[in-house]
Amino acid sequence: IDRGLFHLKDEEKTTYLETKEQIEEWMEQVTTEFKSREVKYHESMNSGQTLPEFSRVFLFIDGYGRFSQTLGNLLQDRMTTLLKNYSHLGLSIIASGSSNELTKGYDPLTVELKQVRQIILLMKKSDQTLINLPFDRKEPDIKAGFAYYVQSENAQKIQIPLVQIERKVHA
Repeated sequence: IDRGLFHLKDEEKTTYLETKEQIEEWMEQVTTEFKSREVKYHESMNSGQTLPEFSRVFLFIDGYGRFSQTLGNLLQDRMTTLLKNYSHLGLSIIASGSSNELTKGYDPLTVELKQVRQIILLMKKSDQTLINLPFDRKEPDIKAGFAYYVQSENAQKIQIPLVQIERKVHA
């Protein structure tokens, strides 16, 4: 569902990014934060101290095709650099999208996301081409409320939470 997380935009510690300018501003803020974290990390590593643990910063991409188009080439390069350089310091990207959006692209960000080997599939393993999984001829359909958690080409069937949105209708 495109923009299915819109109802969370007013939650505490949440920034809903919709325009290219908003994304660019967010990227500048997190780059500053992660450069600071990187200094602390290297200081700890060089002095032989225990490496610091940082809180996670999540970027939920709610509709990868639209997000990719909004970014444009320059911001895609910057986002790719963020992902490559700062994932060990707490940056996590969670992207949703159709199989076509994630498998057909050759832009830098899509190529980098294809390198990730930890995903949740909401479809039959045989219906996707994003990652290599063993073929099972008799694979049953995946029922609503279930998915496959895939890590390093090992798939495990899991039950996922059901989220219902209650909408108020004003007469």
